[in-house]
Amino acid sequence: MDSNIIILIVNLTLYWVTFLYYQYKKRCFDGGSIILAIYALLSLLAIDLFYNPATQYKDLTLFPFIYLYVMLMIMFRPFFRFHEYIVERIVEPTKLWMDCFTLFIIFVSVITSVGVIKNIYNISQSLFDVSLIGEAYLDSRARIGELGDGNINVFGVFSRMFDGVYLFLLFYYLTVRKRNTFMILGLLYAVLITVFSSLSNGSRTTLAMLIIDIPFLYLLFRRRMAPRVKSLCKKIGVVVFAFIFIVFGTISIGKFSSKNNESLELPLFYIEAYAAQSFLNFNNYGLDPG
Repeated sequence: MDSNIIILIVNLTLYWVTFLYYQYKKRCFDGGSIILAIYALLSLLAIDLFYNPATQYKDLTLFPFIYLYVMLMIMFRPFFRFHEYIVERIVEPTKLWMDCFTLFIIFVSVITSVGVIKNIYNISQSLFDVSLIGEAYLDSRARIGELGDGNINVFGVFSRMFDGVYLFLLFYYLTVRKRNTFMILGLLYAVLITVFSSLSNGSRTTLAMLIIDIPFLYLLFRRRMAPRVKSLCKKIGVVVFAFIFIVFGTISIGKFSSKNNESLELPLFYIEAYAAQSFLNFNNYGLDPG
């Protein structure tokens, strides 16, 4: 039997056994479950990706997979030990400080979204013409090469700093007893602008983080939400999550649509390659990049 498939099956077994054991011990689906489910799924996709005729990977060795598994389990240990039901209360900062900080990051989002809003029609067209994604990605790469002229876009810097904060604060404000509708709508606007911004420059990293963060944060805060808010959050969350996933898939297709390979005509290949190549790249190059 091909040694590569044996190594890939061993890697898959590590994550699936860990996931099933974790579920057996916890008896519920929480943040740790999401993490292990993702890696279990990616370990399965990595097998298909390795043998896809469109990819060319070197022969695999077992040690990098074992090393990666051990390091990930150490890193994820705090998530595995945490359980939402043991949280009795959230120690909140003063309302004035929290509101001022939130207003500031909403203001930053509005300022930096002007260019995105002006170009909203062209951006939306990308959903129907994936070739525009490839052009947008190349344009964004070219703009990066033109940076370094001594000018600093302060609001742009703040905006990138807050990318991972918008969604967290949105879920936090959904748990507050006296909910501030303006804050909630402002943060939701910031999240959606982040999605459109990613679509405009052909970037998937922020979208991938949102796809992971949305269910994780919902599980983290759901017990502190009012029943009506929780129900509404599920409905809107499914729509937003589906939209983000569609945009992610569209960008994946658009960035590689110009390649002349029949296998690359399969839309799912782009998503599979983006998601599962981390395992294979680490095995081939993580411990010895050459």
